[in-house]
Amino acid sequence: MSRQKRAVIIGIDLGTTNSLVSYWDGSKAIIISNAHGENMTPSVVGLDDNSDILIGAVAKERLLTTHT
Repeated sequence: MSRQKRAVIIGIDLGTTNSLVSYWDGSKAIIISNAHGENMTPSVVGLDDNSDILIGAVAKERLLTTHT
Protein backbone atom coordinates (compact mmCIF):
# COMPACT_ATOMS: atom_id res chain seq x y z
CA MET A 1 0.00 0.00 0.00
CA SER A 2 1.63 3.24 -1.11
CA ARG A 3 0.89 6.66 0.25
CA GLN A 4 0.36 9.47 -2.20
CA LYS A 5 2.68 12.39 -1.51
CA ARG A 6 1.04 15.79 -1.49
CA ALA A 7 2.82 19.09 -1.83
CA VAL A 8 2.49 21.43 1.12
CA ILE A 9 1.95 25.05 0.17
CA ILE A 10 2.75 27.69 2.76
CA GLY A 11 2.71 31.46 2.64
CA ILE A 12 4.85 33.74 4.77
CA ASP A 13 4.09 37.45 4.99
CA LEU A 14 7.10 39.25 6.46
CA GLY A 15 5.58 42.68 6.82
CA THR A 16 7.25 45.79 8.17
CA THR A 17 4.71 45.98 11.02
CA ASN A 18 3.36 42.44 11.42
CA SER A 19 4.12 38.98 10.03
CA LEU A 20 2.04 35.84 9.61
CA VAL A 21 2.21 32.30 8.23
CA SER A 22 -0.52 30.36 6.45
CA TYR A 23 -0.95 27.14 4.51
CA TRP A 24 -3.26 26.09 1.68
CA ASP A 25 -5.71 23.35 2.68
CA GLY A 26 -6.84 22.64 -0.89
CA SER A 27 -9.60 25.23 -1.02
CA LYS A 28 -8.48 28.20 1.09
CA ALA A 29 -5.59 29.68 3.04
CA ILE A 30 -5.53 28.81 6.76
CA ILE A 31 -3.63 31.24 8.99
CA ILE A 32 -1.47 29.59 11.64
CA SER A 33 -1.78 31.20 15.07
CA ASN A 34 1.36 32.06 17.01
CA ALA A 35 2.17 30.81 20.53
CA HIS A 36 -0.14 33.48 21.98
CA GLY A 37 -3.10 32.38 19.84
CA GLU A 38 -2.90 35.47 17.63
CA ASN A 39 -2.94 35.43 13.83
CA MET A 40 -0.37 38.19 13.40
CA THR A 41 2.98 38.59 15.12
CA PRO A 42 4.66 41.99 15.43
CA SER A 43 7.73 42.09 13.16
CA VAL A 44 10.12 42.86 16.02
CA VAL A 45 13.21 41.00 17.24
CA GLY A 46 15.28 41.95 20.27
CA LEU A 47 17.42 40.72 23.14
CA ASP A 48 16.69 40.61 26.85
CA ASP A 49 19.20 41.42 29.62
CA ASN A 50 20.70 37.91 29.29
CA SER A 51 21.07 38.24 25.50
CA ASP A 52 18.23 35.76 24.95
CA ILE A 53 16.32 36.37 21.72
CA LEU A 54 12.87 37.94 22.00
CA ILE A 55 10.39 37.95 19.10
CA GLY A 56 6.98 39.38 18.38
CA ALA A 57 4.86 41.01 21.07
CA VAL A 58 7.43 40.34 23.81
CA ALA A 59 10.17 42.10 21.85
CA LYS A 60 7.83 44.98 20.96
CA GLU A 61 6.82 45.46 24.60
CA ARG A 62 10.47 45.51 25.68
CA LEU A 63 11.28 48.05 22.96
CA LEU A 64 8.46 50.33 24.12
CA THR A 65 9.22 50.06 27.85
CA THR A 66 13.03 49.81 28.04
CA HIS A 67 15.01 53.01 27.64
CA THR A 68 18.70 52.11 27.52
